[in-house]
Amino acid sequence: MKKELLFAFIAFFLMSLTAITGVYAIEGDSRKLTLKNSSEDITGDGIREDISIQGIPYQKSEKVYKKILLTVKFSNGKTYEKVFEYGLNPKFKLIDFNHDGVKDVFLTVPRSENGDIKDYYLYTVNNFVLTELPLPESMEIEGQFTNGYKAKITIPATNKTIVFDLMFKKDQYEALGMYQNGKLNEPTELVILPYGNVTPFLTSDNKYGLSESQKISGASYSDTIGFVDSKWYFKEGKWMLYETDIRENRK
Repeated sequence: MKKELLFAFIAFFLMSLTAITGVYAIEGDSRKLTLKNSSEDITGDGIREDISIQGIPYQKSEKVYKKILLTVKFSNGKTYEKVFEYGLNPKFKLIDFNHDGVKDVFLTVPRSENGDIKDYYLYTVNNFVLTELPLPESMEIEGQFTNGYKAKITIPATNKTIVFDLMFKKDQYEALGMYQNGKLNEPTELVILPYGNVTPFLTSDNKYGLSESQKISGASYSDTIGFVDSKWYFKEGKWMLYETDIRENRK
């Protein structure tokens, strides 16, 4: 009797396990959504590749994906798949950034609902192998508050310096104890964030580069003083600084 009960329990357990495995497999397949696909020659052999981005959402009604898949089906029969953890509305563009005559894959994966936090990836193809190209590094920027409710920002790479007049924030900074009658109570550096926005731009000779924007904060992260914009051009195997601009935020 005990053996019969044991066998019955084992049979029930195996059936349950099979059922559970089947449910997850079906759910995984049915919840994979194709978000964008394109057909383009990215190898230079004259034959188009199939490039797609897919997402597996947490719930069918949501636009938040627990996994994102970049898939490239090459003309030689090989398939490349890259999996990214978490994202909201991934997009890709096909643009020739390294100027070898064929387009590269530029992928943007937002990580926050307001779009403030994004990850960026750039891939090029060599001999049917999708290889990640490093993005330009964030600019080295120096910034500090100065007397008279001002802030000085310097870009060492270009020797460019600009001073922002922050008199319109006088009451805020006085209340925080940073200033007293226009005099800075102690040396205070600005907060320079890594790049938060990367977009393609077209040069004067109709070639593409990448534009980055770095936020400059003062008393807190939300105290946005300005932005440093930098443009980069890929040349001789590395990113070269094309131009920079410092923008003040008067809000």
